[in-house]
Amino acid sequence: MENGVTDASQFPPPAAPPGQAPQVPGRHALGADRPSADSLRTVQFSCQLLFRREAEFVDHFYACMLAVVPGVRELAPQHGRPLCDGLVRSVLWAALTQDTPEVVEATLRRVGASHQRQGFPEAWYRSSGRALLDAAHEIHKGDWGSLLSSHWIAYYTWLSKSLTSGAATARSQPGHAEALGHTAGSGAAGDAHIESLGDVVAELRTRYFPEDQRALAAICTRVALRTGADLRNPRPDQHAEPAVVRNVLNILLVLGYSLGTYVSDRAAPRASPHDEGAVQAPDRPLVGDTDDGQLALADGMLRRWKRLFSKANR
Repeated sequence: MENGVTDASQFPPPAAPPGQAPQVPGRHALGADRPSADSLRTVQFSCQLLFRREAEFVDHFYACMLAVVPGVRELAPQHGRPLCDGLVRSVLWAALTQDTPEVVEATLRRVGASHQRQGFPEAWYRSSGRALLDAAHEIHKGDWGSLLSSHWIAYYTWLSKSLTSGAATARSQPGHAEALGHTAGSGAAGDAHIESLGDVVAELRTRYFPEDQRALAAICTRVALRTGADLRNPRPDQHAEPAVVRNVLNILLVLGYSLGTYVSDRAAPRASPHDEGAVQAPDRPLVGDTDDGQLALADGMLRRWKRLFSKANR
């Protein structure tokens, strides 16, 4: 790494080359790669800043991905943009959630499996780490340095183990090659005509939980806790509200359930964090947009964090 610019060689290789039996690590193997508490704390502060500039961060990440992985342009829909957005938001969610590390690892495995089925191979996660750090560096500017970069490398190395594990599992499943060819040829990942929360539940049931109502109910509960939208019994004013539907789809994508793009997404404005039903940082600790006292506390901690790393990186 020179001047804060990352090299893909710093990240672990994919779980197994295409055509070979995947080496899928168990929970204990994944847990052994977890970063230290200090690294997680530092990345959490970093992600709080990045979340405040989420749209800019996501845009930077996609631009970096196009530079380091040109094959992304060939993905459907929209040249792989929804998949890249889902990946970077999953990285933010993992740092800000209050879920246990086991839940984070399981969620990232689902994300990796879902991306693999839509044409995003496990081999790309190594380069994705470079794109991620380059995008974070662009947002942090002068606050970025070797110490912060090393914490991010440890953090993403941990996440990438789960992402590649999920991708390897999906790749090893019977019929994966045929399903992948159909997705690449038809753009099926974005063909779902979702116009309401009822459509969301129907797609979840059809794609992921055809015979598992208990698991479907559990996912609906998680979405409700993060968005305030009850998918099974939505309020009349939320059922087809564009901001609510879009936010629900974003949260599901972060959790590894891709249902396609909302039909009015191109025309609809970006939801304000203060709109009813809008998604705040997924379970993010320390910062509450509706609590001035917590905001002041978080701002103060961010300023102290910036001073600390400015001194450390000189």
